[in-house]
Amino acid sequence: VLTVHSLGKHLYRLSYYLPGGDKHRISKTHFETDLMGLFEKTDMHLSFTREEEKQARHEFSKMGISGNDAFICLLGRDSAYKNKVKPYHDWSYHTYRNVDIKSYLPMAEAFANKGYYIIRMGSEVETIMTESNPKIIEYAYQGFRTELLDIYLPATCYFFIGCGTGLDSVPDVFRKPIVYVNYIPVEHVNSWNSHAITIFKKYWLKGEKRLMKYGEIIESGAGRFKTSQEYEKQGIEVLDNSSEDILHACDEMDQRLRGVWVEKEEDEILQQRFWALIRQNDSERICRARIGSRFLSENRELLY
Repeated sequence: VLTVHSLGKHLYRLSYYLPGGDKHRISKTHFETDLMGLFEKTDMHLSFTREEEKQARHEFSKMGISGNDAFICLLGRDSAYKNKVKPYHDWSYHTYRNVDIKSYLPMAEAFANKGYYIIRMGSEVETIMTESNPKIIEYAYQGFRTELLDIYLPATCYFFIGCGTGLDSVPDVFRKPIVYVNYIPVEHVNSWNSHAITIFKKYWLKGEKRLMKYGEIIESGAGRFKTSQEYEKQGIEVLDNSSEDILHACDEMDQRLRGVWVEKEEDEILQQRFWALIRQNDSERICRARIGSRFLSENRELLY
């Protein structure tokens, strides 16, 4: 049976023998970055059919949101989905990526007070963020989730709040702004999306009782650790972003989208310092994205 994957491999090999075949090959880097900057050079090439749009709007209206209301999608990773799909599998190697959804609540309430709806995504969740605010919607828990809306909502939101999970790819593909919070590992940061803002989990050296500097993180290889055991072996405790960190990063995105953000000279200097560190292991990496301005300012002592 010829699968899409195997067909792609055959076509890729064939491109080496065809005149001009190199124009159709996309290089892949170790960090799976958009090395050629194709997202910025091309228009969105996916869309919904009329029937899908109609069905999505019908399902969408059940949440009490009209077509004129702005909404933000939020996804905070936990172990609920993995544990349901494969309950007998040991998923502990992924726990370093999990977040405390309650730490997102101050941000969600602040944006709800501004008039935005917050839709908490995810088909399975361990903890409910809140049930008291009608503008903060627990999408699956309240029975609104459908497979169509799983894609439609991130594809049409005002902006998306993610943490480095599979669903983050949907707003990315549909060219929607993304705020990555509690992002880890550092070197896997989405650097090519000019409409992305990222803040990272911090690396605490338990033996020395101090935070690791980004230069140390990269040189030690910790910037690429992908299992909880690797962090534990190196004596690193992963620290989540604070509620204030999350609020400030999302507020920066909101101000940028509304065209009222004021860029300071210091902000640009700190951005360049951070990306210079990241490029140490990937000199050709395109760096158009932003790191949260306040996050860098408050952690400037780590930019070495």
